[in-house]
Amino acid sequence: MSRSTLRRIRRLQADYAHIIAEYERRKNKWIRSIPSLAVDHLLRIIAVFQYGDPRIDKPLALANRRALSKLGHVEAVA
Repeated sequence: MSRSTLRRIRRLQADYAHIIAEYERRKNKWIRSIPSLAVDHLLRIIAVFQYGDPRIDKPLALANRRALSKLGHVEAVA
């Protein structure tokens, strides 16, 4: 890369530092939420197979509602 190209890149980084910082903040927040989303999904799958009477031709959400209603989580079903 030439010096002028590097200067342009540095200038862009400086001019848009606030946008880059916001992007990094959101990316880091999203990455931290991935494990909790994965655990939540795994617990739903386990509940469906234990209590939801899963059927291959029915949506997973319906089986999840059945499982939650059998477990007594009526507010989660609504």
